[in-house]
Amino acid sequence: MCEHRVPFFVYPRYMDLAEIQKSKGQFLLDEVLLLTVLGGFGRSSVYKKGVNEEQKLLFRKFLKRELVILEEKYHLKISDTEHLKNIRKFKNSVTNEFSYMLEEDKFRYGIAQKLINLFLKYRWSLDLISEPPHCPFDSVIAKKLGSSYKFTKSDSEKEYLTIVNMAEIESKKSGHSISIWEMETFNGRLSADLV
Repeated sequence: MCEHRVPFFVYPRYMDLAEIQKSKGQFLLDEVLLLTVLGGFGRSSVYKKGVNEEQKLLFRKFLKRELVILEEKYHLKISDTEHLKNIRKFKNSVTNEFSYMLEEDKFRYGIAQKLINLFLKYRWSLDLISEPPHCPFDSVIAKKLGSSYKFTKSDSEKEYLTIVNMAEIESKKSGHSISIWEMETFNGRLSADLV
């Protein structure tokens, strides 16, 4: 009797280095988008009661697609004014498309800024875009700045600009940009939590 051994793993076809790199890039993008949406929603209630999982999936796919499109604008450094315009446009686009399923019939500014800024932070950390003008403003950073800003509740660009100004003042004390200051602050908090 002849025994045939099947290799542990058989490549279905030859993958060249470019295909492997593309596959790795897609994996990282998918993971970053997943973490962005999870972090961007925080503990907020985004949806109206009764929204089903299929609708939520459609909503998350839309957010992810819009973030990927938005990323193209950040390969080169952009101004604060342009960044604010992008947040506003993103917020309005999501509201226009999904108001029927969103709590209070709108996508809040605080969640829009958190999604965009968190996504940009991840992509910048991977050296895929230039340094973002702002950072993700959440409860950790708000507390560090002595602010009561709650991104999950805020629908105000004015409140956002207030915390941005607070971060600019704090970051200048350290001699860094807002993005670098936030990264160091966030990493310092994580290091303290691990001890």
